[in-house]
Amino acid sequence: MKYIDEVDPSSSTSRLLAWEALRKYPTKALINLLDDPEIEVRTLAARELQLRGGRNLLNLGAEMLASRSPARRALGAFLLGQLGAPRLPFATKTGELFERLLAREKSRDVVEVALYALGHVGGKEKLTNGKLRELVKARSQSSNSGMRRAARFALRSFEKR
Repeated sequence: MKYIDEVDPSSSTSRLLAWEALRKYPTKALINLLDDPEIEVRTLAARELQLRGGRNLLNLGAEMLASRSPARRALGAFLLGQLGAPRLPFATKTGELFERLLAREKSRDVVEVALYALGHVGGKEKLTNGKLRELVKARSQSSNSGMRRAARFALRSFEKR
């Protein structure tokens, strides 16, 4: 996934130090870092925002999903996928947002991030929406192996409930 840094912050000393420093930043500053040119900074800021949660960040994530920029849409999906972790209080609303995104999204990278994010949300909330499930199943038949893997991850979350 070219829009999200896939390295776990705890596996890299420099990323872990940066993430710990970001914990002291105010939310507004973290939101500004979502536009940073460095993928690692954007991803670490989004990870910290996920933990903070809140309706304002749900609204921000929804706005990001509507962006013209694929990178911004992917980061919005990433943010929403674990917003308010570990409780995930916005799981139902996030499922609705992902349904709209998956119905129209053309970028494979954005779809892949959204499917993984949906897998996290679906593990918390009973997502029984048939249309959403069908959209995910359709992506599981993709010729792209990364998208198939992400769709299987999302589908497993539906089955957990």
